[in-house]
Amino acid sequence: MGLTINFAVSYPISNGDVVAKLESVRQKCLDLPFAEVSDVQHLFILKNDVQFYRDLQRKYSYPNNTEENLALRNKLLLDRGIDIWTMINIDQTVYPQDHEVVSLDLWAGKGCESMDIILTKNNGLWSGRCFTKTQYAEEFVKCHLLVIKALDLLKDAGFTVDVCDEGHYWETRDIKVLGKNINDYTNLLQTIFGTLKTALEKSGTEMTIEAPISQCKNYMK
Repeated sequence: MGLTINFAVSYPISNGDVVAKLESVRQKCLDLPFAEVSDVQHLFILKNDVQFYRDLQRKYSYPNNTEENLALRNKLLLDRGIDIWTMINIDQTVYPQDHEVVSLDLWAGKGCESMDIILTKNNGLWSGRCFTKTQYAEEFVKCHLLVIKALDLLKDAGFTVDVCDEGHYWETRDIKVLGKNINDYTNLLQTIFGTLKTALEKSGTEMTIEAPISQCKNYMK
């Protein structure tokens, strides 16, 4: 849980070289204070890769989904040149099939989730959906506005961008609105965490509860 920017990006195949378009966005992002900006990736993921991923998911599902096993899963995919988030975004069909993918990964800063722009080729479009949780960014305002700026750059470059910003900054461009929403989210999460923690303490159980909100309480004044 936490304040998140959800977005969908698409680009008509008939409009030309999507890799060049995404590279133009990347170049502009390099001039912004992102913590990391990846290269633009152009991948051909075969159905055998998709089946390999599905086999790993079954092997490392509960109760075998330890951090060590999931890290091993991710490494095995990287050995084939495929990032886990790319595979998650393309694995939407019943039967494994080949995929052509272009992607750009941006990271606004510590505590913020990465912004993974992953587009697959299908039915005349390059398209993809993703989200970036900014709730726990150490520099919340900077990170949230950087994600919004990247979406603006995509739109300016000719991509169709559909955005649901839970901070409502995308549609209002009002920092006071963003401030109210991050404060409301923080209060809500702290209330839920506090209620669960109190209930566990009263129950006498040895179980403990941890949550990111206990470490990062973003408030805007």
